[in-house]
Amino acid sequence: MATSRLTNRTRSLAAALGALSIWLCAPSAHAGPAELFSRVVVGPSNPDQLALPFYYGGSGLFLSANAGTDFGLMCSSAVDPSLVREQDVYTTLVSGTGSIHLGGPTGLWTGNKDGCGWTEAAALKGKWVSDIVADPTDPKRSYAITAVAGEQNGIYENDGTNTTWSMLGTFAAVQLSTLRVAKTSAGKIFYERGVTSAGGSNRYVIRVSEDNAKTWMEHEFGHAEAQDVRIVAVENRYFGGNIGVTGLMVGEDLARVLAAEPDGHRYLLPDVCLTQGVFLDGTAPGDLPRPVEVVPTDGGALRAALAGKRG
Repeated sequence: MATSRLTNRTRSLAAALGALSIWLCAPSAHAGPAELFSRVVVGPSNPDQLALPFYYGGSGLFLSANAGTDFGLMCSSAVDPSLVREQDVYTTLVSGTGSIHLGGPTGLWTGNKDGCGWTEAAALKGKWVSDIVADPTDPKRSYAITAVAGEQNGIYENDGTNTTWSMLGTFAAVQLSTLRVAKTSAGKIFYERGVTSAGGSNRYVIRVSEDNAKTWMEHEFGHAEAQDVRIVAVENRYFGGNIGVTGLMVGEDLARVLAAEPDGHRYLLPDVCLTQGVFLDGTAPGDLPRPVEVVPTDGGALRAALAGKRG
């Protein structure tokens, strides 16, 4: 029953995304690119609560409280105008309390589930907030990271009882881009991905902490590895061509793209594309014209895969 409900919700969301895309792409009175959805954010405690960040057209969020049956725009007038402009809304999280956290290059704001009543986080004012994630053991608790050049960056924590964000653990001179927090048998493990400058060149690193961000193990991701990696873009024609959400990638589109790619290369596929081993169109990785390796959608797994370790 739970699987059926999830499938129906996914289909409902896909249909809603397609309908929104058609509406947004209709001719308008101003020139410029059509609005582009960047991802779908689902509430960890209430999967019917959705947030769809979009770029262009001023940027912002479409919000739904009923799994995509209806959508409304956030009250963007209550947010600093320097945040809500083209391509400035970089990271969004729906917390376990229903609150919405919105981060970008000038700070972090928290609003209510209706997308109104925004409050700026004083501790993050003027800082580039590059990622926001939920705690895997307590979805009311949220974490944000910063990416300010020339400064010490790290994790800020919000416990869900108020709008205060506090520094967590130790900071380092690394511009952080991605944060993942996973549950383990002993508690939690934190993964950070970032870049730091040394001797006039960039060092790409993945940092791991198993003691609540107090101490970190650092693994360098060098230029030689980076030069061997390329990103293959997959246009989502299955849902109309205007979908930029990895989780909505289907086998039909992936097969079309992979058929034109060289044989003998390794192709890594994030596991978020699959539900119980299949894509949304019912096809499976084994149906693709090139072999793919399915990897967990986190920095640690990607680092291990790029280092040549197969799971």
